[in-house]
Amino acid sequence: MSGWNSASLASSFHHRIFFLAIRYGGRPVAYAMLVFVVFWYTMMPKVRRRSAPYIERRFPGSGAFRRWLRAYRLNLNFGLNLVDRAALGILNDTEFTASEHDKTRIADLLSRGRGVILLTAHVGSWQTALAALDFLDRPRNVVLYRAEGDVDRHYFDHRPDRSPIQVIDPAGPHGGTLEMYAALQRGEALCISGDRILGSDRRNVSANFLGDPIALPTSIYRLASLTGAPVIVVFSRRVHGKRTHIWVEDVIEVPADIDPQPEACRPYAQRFALGLERYVAAFPHQYFNFYNIWDKEN
Repeated sequence: MSGWNSASLASSFHHRIFFLAIRYGGRPVAYAMLVFVVFWYTMMPKVRRRSAPYIERRFPGSGAFRRWLRAYRLNLNFGLNLVDRAALGILNDTEFTASEHDKTRIADLLSRGRGVILLTAHVGSWQTALAALDFLDRPRNVVLYRAEGDVDRHYFDHRPDRSPIQVIDPAGPHGGTLEMYAALQRGEALCISGDRILGSDRRNVSANFLGDPIALPTSIYRLASLTGAPVIVVFSRRVHGKRTHIWVEDVIEVPADIDPQPEACRPYAQRFALGLERYVAAFPHQYFNFYNIWDKEN
């Protein structure tokens, strides 16, 4: 995707400084450092441009100063999530909450034996939400793209033991589709983001989001049609440093043998986009797609 890649803004050295701060000073020290670091980055026009398309649509009519404040809050919340993600791996002190109804709903759908597709977006605490699924008795697979220059470490990268998460690279052969299909055939959980087109997946469809069309991937819904796996839209929000709340936003059942044309997936992609609109209406500063998803060239 031309408008986005996963390369980190900060260097590996600067990341290690935060990791050491978390290990020896805890979250408060890292949070205090972050306030100044985020202020510095937000002063850079090239950084503010990353969130400008979203801010203009979510907060139309805002003046220059208010737009700057919105950008700062978005960047700060994103940084807090990065600290929380590292703290989960280093300190293992994060609390996850979800309703018993939602937990039972996911477990019941998984018990069908066809696997489940846990569809999320780059919102809230999506980077640590996988750890909240420990109550599932099946392996978890996550579709995760890491570009050259990406020095971010996920929470399971900080663990000394073997990660319980199997990573699928969407930049691999066939966009990782074969590995995704195999995971669902084994009745496992497949975690994937539905708001970015990654790897070799160029079969996309447009859906309306905040008043304008965006391109969304169709491979998710084709996999669901092929395997019979339900698509469970799962969102999360950061409540505070040690607490993340997770909920089921929607369950999408895709019928078998849908038409091979991308347009057949539009109704399902639009349902996902509507759920995302509800999210940003409630938590506007926990949306972390830092590029212009409305640009048709992306």
